[in-house]
Amino acid sequence: MNSKKIIVLAATSAVLVSQASAATLFGVISGPTVSESSAVGVDPNILVTTAASSVYQRGSGVTAGAGSVFNTVGWDPLTTQAAAIAGGNFISWSFTSSLGMNLSQAKISYSRSSVSSFDDMVIQIDTGSGFVDVFSDNDISTTTATGEVNTIDLSAFDNVTAATFRLVGWNATSNTAAFRFNNNAGVGTIGASNVSFLLEGEPVPEPATMAILAAAGLVAARRRKSRSI
Repeated sequence: MNSKKIIVLAATSAVLVSQASAATLFGVISGPTVSESSAVGVDPNILVTTAASSVYQRGSGVTAGAGSVFNTVGWDPLTTQAAAIAGGNFISWSFTSSLGMNLSQAKISYSRSSVSSFDDMVIQIDTGSGFVDVFSDNDISTTTATGEVNTIDLSAFDNVTAATFRLVGWNATSNTAAFRFNNNAGVGTIGASNVSFLLEGEPVPEPATMAILAAAGLVAARRRKSRSI
């Protein structure tokens, strides 16, 4: 194979690798009211579920609070994660994808009022085989203006075509205390807007793409071998 073909294959390989690198799948803006949130920066293959003007959806056990971001009160003093789920003390959000996606990570920002809405929480994901815990927190920020920013490792979830996230809270000391999602530059900025949640990942490479990558690698290996002889 001549050098021109090698260069073309290598260039094609580089482009395909670049296209497959982790990127934003979507972000979620919290607000502008306590029961609204919207998806932004959505990958063309992704459909983010929205109902009643919100991506975030409250479980049956909690209700809207007050303010200009998605804010939730009514958290019961339930003492276990299982009881909180059964009691509807959670917030969920979902998406589907026309292509399989290899997830990499998510970032999220939130806070609670100084009177505890709950002391313990987990974030779960269900990609079709049931919910599994992917993040937990028992020291939630009370800095309501900005909150805390956390990164969730999702690299174990490959070829995802649908997923639901669920944030579950329990051990509340007051059911009038609030939990809110905060738009925070530490999570990400899409356009001119900070977001409260950001999901990153990449499409599963198609067989043709993998074949080109493999061919480029083989050609490069042969060229290195021929030079060493």
